[in-house]
Amino acid sequence: MSKVVPEPLIFIAAVAQHLGVHEESVLRWVKGRAMPAIKISKVWRFKISEVDR
Repeated sequence: MSKVVPEPLIFIAAVAQHLGVHEESVLRWVKGRAMPAIKISKVWRFKISEVDR
């Protein structure tokens, strides 16, 4: 039986750097529902596979 390893979640700063934009742009996209994200406590997290879509 193989173990399924969940995809790691990254922070806004890493997403912004990956896309070459400012962190505020990423936050605007999240709030406008243009980018999928998960909020854990008060921190937004992202799956890199969903960011690249």
